[in-house]
Amino acid sequence: MKAWDVLAYTRDGAVYCDDCGAGLPDDDETGAWFADDEESLVGQTCNTCTACYMPDGDGWTPHESAVRDYRWSECQACGTQRPWQRADSRARRAALCGQLTCNNCLKPAVHF
Repeated sequence: MKAWDVLAYTRDGAVYCDDCGAGLPDDDETGAWFADDEESLVGQTCNTCTACYMPDGDGWTPHESAVRDYRWSECQACGTQRPWQRADSRARRAALCGQLTCNNCLKPAVHF
């Protein structure tokens, strides 16, 4: 993946996966989310097809798989949700010890 690859699109505050966003109008209100900012895309949900963007190269994943195959954390301060792979022992250990933090604001996050 190159830094300039488009992973998602934004319009009117909503996020669209690369497939759904390709049909959006090409004007000043439509923005592109590039691969160099991939970390901040993790956990976002497509406004059209409800696919979720997952970490570790999994990319856009159907909502059902995202809920079934991942554990989630939610920041108590800013409300950001982030998916974690079930096999990620580092995240699980941090969650069990109450040390899981938000990627956006670095405040404590709750694992669910």
